Amino acid sequence: DASETPEVSNNNESAEGSGEGEDKPEEGQAEASPEESGVTGEGSGVTEPEEAEQIIPPEKQILGLKEGFAWIHRRIEMYIPDLGELGEESTQTLTDFFSDPKIDTIFVFQEMQPDGTTQARIQTAAPLMENVEGQAVYFFTDAENRTDWKRVEELTAAVFHGTIGKNAAESLTKLVGNFFMPEIRGNKAWPASLTKDLVGSVERFMGNMTDMASLAAGKTVLYVPQDDLGDEVQCAHDKDLVQRLESSVIHWTRQIKGVVNSQEGGQGQEIIDDASPLNEIEFWRSRSEDLSGIEEQLKAAALQRVVAVLQQVGRGRSRCGRMRGR
Repeated sequence: DASETPEVSNNNESAEGSGEGEDKPEEGQAEASPEESGVTGEGSGVTEPEEAEQIIPPEKQILGLKEGFAWIHRRIEMYIPDLGELGEESTQTLTDFFSDPKIDTIFVFQEMQPDGTTQARIQTAAPLMENVEGQAVYFFTDAENRTDWKRVEELTAAVFHGTIGKNAAESLTKLVGNFFMPEIRGNKAWPASLTKDLVGSVERFMGNMTDMASLAAGKTVLYVPQDDLGDEVQCAHDKDLVQRLESSVIHWTRQIKGVVNSQEGGQGQEIIDDASPLNEIEFWRSRSEDLSGIEEQLKAAALQRVVAVLQQVGRGRSRCGRMRGR
């Protein structure tokens, strides 16, 4: 009977038209469960597996006291691996650094005790370096433009850190040379004239601080300006740069003359006059080391580039003189 014939063709066409085309289970065969068929999701009765807990990088974490303390400790460990346990006063100072906008600087160090041990300290005032074991670590921020730090990455951008050694002048020289000077040279927002004047002032400051640091260490250091002197011809046409380089060479000459003539007076003469033969030997030994150090500095590539630029300037002036003579 045609009316009892299953409409197979219609079912197939419907399946093809809908894009399903799935085979129905035969009679007596149980349908596959959602787990076996891989069907999951809303309405399937199968719970999707929970996603793995996302690990937030330290710099993206919301900033609280715990995260702030961890940030500080990670940086302290770079300089003082075995700081020791902090007391209540130091812990409170560290807490105030994050909560009180008026506190813009803290110092972390190991304070030497009378019994020969050390105590970890954090304070807002600079420590007496004679009482510090090794070096002190400082953290500072701009109190006037300080904002509430919401995330660790904001703390990283706003707080600067470094170290102060027994020779404070040397530490300051390194800070200015490694941090502030590149920032000044790389600032493109300032007028070129302002940048040149500021660079010249900072270079003179660096030279004076280098002298102070070297005197405290008992050696002579020739400060070399940190300008890019790769192109000698181009540098020779920069009048401001040439003037700074010439000033540096004049200063080097004075330093070297001072070391060579040191036996004629000053501390060296006093040591030789009133000391034992062993002290005199020590004087000449230290003087020999200082002169050897100067010789090595004069051979250094950075200093030789300064000489090359000034030689280029000299050749240019000679050509100009000959042309004028003609």
